[in-house]
Amino acid sequence: MIGSNTRSQDTKPQLAWLDHALSQSRAKWKLVTGHHPIRSGGSGHGDQPEIIAQVLPILNRHGVQAYIAGHDHDLQHIRRDGIDMIQCGGGMEARPVQAVEGTRFCRAAAGFGMVRIAGDLLSFDLRDERGASLYNASIPVRARVTA
Repeated sequence: MIGSNTRSQDTKPQLAWLDHALSQSRAKWKLVTGHHPIRSGGSGHGDQPEIIAQVLPILNRHGVQAYIAGHDHDLQHIRRDGIDMIQCGGGMEARPVQAVEGTRFCRAAAGFGMVRIAGDLLSFDLRDERGASLYNASIPVRARVTA
């Protein structure tokens, strides 16, 4: 649910900017980051209907391969709606998380994410607060997964 501090914002210019910027990009990799997740099994907030309705179609239209977010206090990898969603929100306290449609990994753990791109492969690790790898995965360039 969008908080009261964002209800008064005019999001149309922000969405238009995102759509335009992605339409102009000829980059091999298109990664988008945001504070709020699109899809989430996190107990704090979960799926974000407004982002699903307004942002996800823009990302799909322009071939975005991954969306990286925080907000929910956990670590997740969800592959759904044609995009890999990487959740690195475990920097403070960990909150319960459950698997949802498309979940490849989820853990209620304090930690962080690391992303590396080498040519045609994006690799990422979700690590605990000590830096130990809990989960790693790779996404090939222009990977398009349909839900």
